[in-house]
Amino acid sequence: MHPHNSSRRLAIPAAGSLPSFDNMFALARIGVLFDQTVLVISMTEEVLTSWQRRLQERGRPMDGLTLLDGRFGWSVDWRAFFCARSYDVTILHGLHTALREQALPRSYAERLLDAMRSGLIILA
Repeated sequence: MHPHNSSRRLAIPAAGSLPSFDNMFALARIGVLFDQTVLVISMTEEVLTSWQRRLQERGRPMDGLTLLDGRFGWSVDWRAFFCARSYDVTILHGLHTALREQALPRSYAERLLDAMRSGLIILA
């Protein structure tokens, strides 16, 4: 069981410089190697497909990593979800793209972020 960190930290990329998929995958891999629990919430179909493909290519599970499709989670009670589970690192992957392309409402992204109470939250 991991100690519960009552504070959250946000990591937001510098303007105009979104990290590559390879960088985000490497970050998740490093996290689980150091016994961190990592949640990746894919906010675009392209990102979800890339994660699924890369994990399948590995040929073995990445213990400590959870991958969720966040594109249609408007009705999910995210607050209850994050009360029941604690992650050291949460990556909202594809968030900037989904917001820019208006593929998901800003209010949904804000509700999702508000539900996260602890850990490192990466907006990619």
